[in-house]
Amino acid sequence: MTAPLLDALDEAHGGGLQDPHTDFPSWPALADRARALARTWSSHFAGRRVALDLPHGADLAAALWGALGAGATVIPFAPGIPPAARTARLARLRVDHVVTTLPAPATAGKWPDVPPGCVALLTSGSTGEPLAAHLSQDALLANAQDIVVSLSLRPDDVTLCVPSFHHAYGLSVMTSHLLVGARVVVEPSSAFPASLLQTATAAGCTGMSAVPTTYQLLMRGDLLARARPPRLRYANVAGGAVPGPVLPRLREVLGPAGLFVMYGQTEACARLTCLPPADGAAAPGSCGYPLRRVELRISPDGEVLARGPNLMDGYLDEAARTAEVLVDGWLHTGDLGGLDEAGRLHLLGRRKHVLKVGGTRIPPKVVEDAVHACAGVEACAVVGAPDRLLGEVPVAFVVGAVDEAVILATAAASLGPMERPRRVVRLDALPRLPGGKPDLVRLRAMAAGQDGGLSTPT
Repeated sequence: MTAPLLDALDEAHGGGLQDPHTDFPSWPALADRARALARTWSSHFAGRRVALDLPHGADLAAALWGALGAGATVIPFAPGIPPAARTARLARLRVDHVVTTLPAPATAGKWPDVPPGCVALLTSGSTGEPLAAHLSQDALLANAQDIVVSLSLRPDDVTLCVPSFHHAYGLSVMTSHLLVGARVVVEPSSAFPASLLQTATAAGCTGMSAVPTTYQLLMRGDLLARARPPRLRYANVAGGAVPGPVLPRLREVLGPAGLFVMYGQTEACARLTCLPPADGAAAPGSCGYPLRRVELRISPDGEVLARGPNLMDGYLDEAARTAEVLVDGWLHTGDLGGLDEAGRLHLLGRRKHVLKVGGTRIPPKVVEDAVHACAGVEACAVVGAPDRLLGEVPVAFVVGAVDEAVILATAAASLGPMERPRRVVRLDALPRLPGGKPDLVRLRAMAAGQDGGLSTPT
C-alpha cells in the first residue's frame, strides 16, 4: 500500500535527527527504527487511533513515523496535560492505544503492507475543547514540499527545531527538512535561551525555527547579538506575531541570516504564507505571500480564506464543526486580514475569541471553567492582555467574594502553565452586550488599561 509521505522521505535518503540523548545520523537510520516499530505495531495499530504520550525529541519522531507506517491515526499528546483533562481527552477522541514508552529495537525490514496512516493534530476551537485535525500524508507532503521551496532548503542545511513535534509547526519543520535531506537538531527545552544558541553553534546549524517568544528571550541582554551561531543563514518564525518594535531589531541582529516570517494553521498542515527576508523592509507587518500551491482570498466580511492541497480532511468526529470551516474547498481561518497590492497577507485580528500565549492557542473557556470551579465565583470572563514576551496573557474578570490567591491556586491545579490567568480583576458585575453576553471588547480594553469608564474593580 502506497504511503506518500513515507515513500518521499525514503527517496530523500539523507537528513537525520538528533537530540541530547539520541542521534539518528540519517533518515535511513531513523527509518530503520520507525520501520521496526511499525512492524511491531501494525497488527494492533492499523486503522486504530493511537495517542503518543512521549516527550519532544528523537523517540517521539521515531514513534510518529512508526505509528504512521503501522497504518494508525496518530494523535501526539503534548506533555503537561493535567491527569483529569488527559483522561477526558482520550475518551472524547476515542483513542484505542496510548504509547508512553517504546519497545526494544527489533529487526526493521520493510514498511508493513497496510493502508496509509494519517496524523490528527490537536488544535483549539471556539467551543473551548481541542479538536483533532485529520491530516493525510498527501496534505503533509504537499505542505512540506512548498515549505522547502519558500525557505530554499538544501541538503547541507542543519536546523535547530525549538517547537515540539506534537504541534503542527514543529512537525512541519521536521518533515520539510528531512524531505530535502537536511538535518534536524532538537533542543527539548527553550527555558534556557543561552543553551539554544550553544546547541545551534555546536551542531553547526544553518537554520533556526522558533516561536516569537523564543526570539524575544534570545534578544534579552543582546544574547543573540553576542552569540549568534556562526553558520546561521536563515531563521524562521511562526506560531504568532512578533511585536512590531522587536522585528527591526531582530532582523538587524540576525544580520546576513535572513528572517522568514510565516503564518498558518494546524488545519493547513502548518503553513499558508511566507514573507521572505527581501520583503521585510517593504512590508514589515506582513506575514507574506501564499505558499506555492496555496490560494488566499478575503471574504466580504474580512475573513481570510485559504485553499490548497495541504488542507485537512476535517475534524475527527466533528462533522458540524468541519462543515463550518471547510466550505466548497476553502478553509475559513477565523482570522481577519487583507491582501496588499503585491499579494502579501496582513492580519488584522482574530474572529474567534482564542488567546495565543507564547505561540500556544488557549481557548478562554478552558480558563473560565477552571476559575468557575472555585467556590464563590459567580461569573467569569477571560480575555487576553498584551504582554511583551508572550504576546498576550490570560486575565480573568471575576464577580464574587473570592480572594485572588485562592482563584489562582485553584486554576493552577487544573491548567497548564500557559493557560493559567496572570491576573484576576474583581468586578461588581461584568459589562454585557444587549443580548446578555459579556462585552469582550470592553473587557479587553480594560485588561490593556485603556478603559477608564468601567466600574472600579473591587
